[in-house]
Amino acid sequence: MEAPFERLNRRFAAVMEVTGYKLPEADTLVIWPFETLAASRSDRSREMRRCLQDLVLRLVLGGVQLDVVSSLFLKKARLDESGLQYRNRIYRNVIYPYPEVMDPFVLDLVSRMVRADFPILLGGSKPEWTSKGERIPQDFQTVFDPRDVAFTEQWRPADGTVFEIPESGLGSVIQTGTETLLLFSPKETGGTVSGRARFGETRFHVGESSGLTVYRLKEEKISRVL
Repeated sequence: MEAPFERLNRRFAAVMEVTGYKLPEADTLVIWPFETLAASRSDRSREMRRCLQDLVLRLVLGGVQLDVVSSLFLKKARLDESGLQYRNRIYRNVIYPYPEVMDPFVLDLVSRMVRADFPILLGGSKPEWTSKGERIPQDFQTVFDPRDVAFTEQWRPADGTVFEIPESGLGSVIQTGTETLLLFSPKETGGTVSGRARFGETRFHVGESSGLTVYRLKEEKISRVL
């Protein structure tokens, strides 16, 4: 009788062979507003945290490839023509909810993003104070409400490829240069994923699966490889 770990090991090996050990890469960065949360009353902080968690979940379910980091992350990031860089990551879109309180360095970086017309979206509240207690003189425009379901349904990353996933699943993308791998898994533990999907101009059906399933898109042809 085969032990459960042996089946898992075979499954892991198959996934690694298909993906080439390459992980999905996010093109969108969602900022967790550490300074604002720390400076807010406990009841308001709890409400903002709930809204933030819902916002991230809706974006993920909408197929947005994202990373979530503390606003303190921006102190080690730099902006150039390729995007917002941190170590080996490059982000081409930034969503910054509740930027009410900012570290001075982060304020300077956000100001440069706005002046450069970098795709940064501020929402929920306007920047008002630095973490040193100084008023922020700039009048930034807020463009979305983190609680607004319509925002996450309609927003798409700048220069991003449309990625639509079945309602029952989660999805991510791995670009390998010559081909694109589309990964799907069930949204609910113990559930299945199946239904219509789209990547760019390619539309296809995701066959029912209770675990990870992978499709390969190469030369406009789609095939299931796992």
